[in-house]
Amino acid sequence: MGWRPRDTLDADECVICMERAFEESGTPSIRDGDQGPTYTVQAYMDCLARNNVRQSMDGVKRRADNVLMERRFRDLKHNRACQTEYENKRELRHVIASYVERYDFRRLHSSLDYSTPAERHFSGINEANALVGKMTKWAA
Repeated sequence: MGWRPRDTLDADECVICMERAFEESGTPSIRDGDQGPTYTVQAYMDCLARNNVRQSMDGVKRRADNVLMERRFRDLKHNRACQTEYENKRELRHVIASYVERYDFRRLHSSLDYSTPAERHFSGINEANALVGKMTKWAA
């Protein structure tokens, strides 16, 4: 439940984003990724190990392994971020933040029994690793 727009796939940027997400939203018990170079370098794997997060990887050339996340990012790219030319990074960040807020905290998902991903995340699914009371920071 974290994001950080960058124009590089550098693992260090991914680690910074992941650590910030862990601080803000709690630490999950498992993190899904693909087999790209960002998710297989030592810095990334060390971050997961430091936070006691198991790593799950999609199979080679198996884009459907994590179809829900793939669909989310396709929607963000094709229906939001790539529809407009932005004046600056600040404007793009605002579009992404608005999308994430709506998707994670307001939009009801039929695949989640008509709850939001944030409600599911903070409901106890990750209870062993969740930070108490973090959802109130985002609600409104």
